[in-house]
Amino acid sequence: MMWKKYFGAILVISIFFACSFDSPTKPTQEQPETVLNDTTRYIITFETAEGADIAEMIFTTLFGYNIFYVATEIHSLIVDMPRLKTLSKTVSSPGGSFRLEKVTGELRATFTTASGDEFNAMYVEEDDPKMYWQLNTDTYELQGDTSWLWHINMIQADQSWNAGFKGDGVTTIYTDGGLCPDYQSHPAFAAIDTSISFNPYTDSTDIEADKYETNHGSLVFYLGVGQPYPYQENQYLSGVAPGSRAGLVKLFEMPWASRAMAIKATDIAIDFNPDVISMSWGGGGKSPTLQLLFEKAYEKRIVLVAAAGNDDDSPVLYPAGYSQVIAVGAVYGNGEKAYFSNYGQDLEIMAPGVNVTSFYGCEIGAASGTSVSTPLVAGAIALYIQKYRQIRNNAYTRPSLLMLRYHLHNSAEKENMGNNDWTNYMGFGIVKAMNLLAQL
Repeated sequence: MMWKKYFGAILVISIFFACSFDSPTKPTQEQPETVLNDTTRYIITFETAEGADIAEMIFTTLFGYNIFYVATEIHSLIVDMPRLKTLSKTVSSPGGSFRLEKVTGELRATFTTASGDEFNAMYVEEDDPKMYWQLNTDTYELQGDTSWLWHINMIQADQSWNAGFKGDGVTTIYTDGGLCPDYQSHPAFAAIDTSISFNPYTDSTDIEADKYETNHGSLVFYLGVGQPYPYQENQYLSGVAPGSRAGLVKLFEMPWASRAMAIKATDIAIDFNPDVISMSWGGGGKSPTLQLLFEKAYEKRIVLVAAAGNDDDSPVLYPAGYSQVIAVGAVYGNGEKAYFSNYGQDLEIMAPGVNVTSFYGCEIGAASGTSVSTPLVAGAIALYIQKYRQIRNNAYTRPSLLMLRYHLHNSAEKENMGNNDWTNYMGFGIVKAMNLLAQL
């Protein structure tokens, strides 16, 4: 590896480096994902793989620090190490130096080898254990359409099915909580493909909901890709794109998740190379590392869809606020903005989000929030990709994301927007699947 030629210099650095921080608590398998005692989790991203390799060598071989995760393609590693307690720590010797400092509120890290080669981290972020939250809310009285399938009717999913489009051949991954305990045998969740599913907490394919979780994962997964399920006499509940191949990367074991876990789960989801990633979560501020991952996904033409937030505030939450991500707001059955839905310049599209029928755990229930709206948009986009591929007779091609967004905007319903193509509260309007298909 690239770090080998610097090993001698690094060994000298280690003697001094160990004196500059409090001794870390060495992680054990019994420790939970949250780091114990006075250590914290840092996300350190380099411009080159060489810089990341050298940092990983220092942390593991020389100090025994736990590397929580390495996002190889963006040269980023997440490490558990002693917390920086002052504005800066410098470790120097004739063989080289390491410096971690906080400058105008930003963390910086620099490694210098004995030969004078310097590696500056592009980004250093300290983990926040409760940075992101699931974005469902309490249920509210429905205004307008009161049918249990109003969301399917509003976005024209049923019309699209009748036209032969159910998302066949399209892959969607949800980063969310786990599915209900009986998901493997439950007919409503038959679309789940465990070969593109993962639990980053256990590094396994076990995506069952933890006992401390809400039912959020089942809720959003079913709305997007759930299989037809009898609900009322001669009627069936269904996800928008029941023909899709679907996976789930488990981001939540509680209603909240850390910055580090969001980065790990997102990187794993992108590495599965799906057509669409649906994210019904948000909060915190910008993460430059997470943005690098979204740029990576955008280059692969992976469509990113995320919830705008439920604070009745501006701007939309991150990750919906990143330019690579389609930000989704919520509307009532009468097409008006739901009172809780966030708004602002990054808001892009709206979808049903109040008293929407889905699976809450393994049982049918109703929920509200921009979390609910997001998988409906992801499902409509899956129908669009199916038709795009059908027209081109190519099962693997993906549309330009600029073209897709143009068609999404142009096909949206703007009935409650006056003469405007876009508004601060409604984005480009309400997603309409059949109208979207007609753009092709």
